[in-house]
Amino acid sequence: MQISLSRKEHKDKGEQIPSKYKKDILDLLNYNYQIIFNKYKIKKKFDFYCQLYSTELLMIISLLDDYGDKDQDQDSSCISFFLSIDMCEGDSRKYEKYLYRMLDFVGPIIEHSLDDFTCEDWSEVESNSLKIFYKISRENIALTLHANRLLADFVEDYSTSSSS
Repeated sequence: MQISLSRKEHKDKGEQIPSKYKKDILDLLNYNYQIIFNKYKIKKKFDFYCQLYSTELLMIISLLDDYGDKDQDQDSSCISFFLSIDMCEGDSRKYEKYLYRMLDFVGPIIEHSLDDFTCEDWSEVESNSLKIFYKISRENIALTLHANRLLADFVEDYSTSSSS
């Protein structure tokens, strides 16, 4: 049993977007918001996760404290912005055009969230003719993904040992 990040239930595990997009988006976010972070004299950085399913594109942007080279996952305050759009079967190959439209939508929300705004339930909004579902939480996605890997390993080990 894994912790679901998605808004929908899926039979498939989905796939991550290519690392090139992840790097480009992280660079864009960190560059654009560095001015705001400097203005408020805060040390923050972004993490980015994106999963593509046959019927959904899920994007999660986490805003983390930036401790430089130190490992921060364990003790970082975090705000995570979950964005989801419905994808039609066969439309999943066109996800690139939606990524940047979703980023345009989340920009103002990130700026308002610097004042500790959360919205734990999925909400729906239409932005530039695109129906976007979103929620904002204090969840550290890196820790959730790590827990999912541990749970998957445990289930696999348990299945192997009980069948012996």
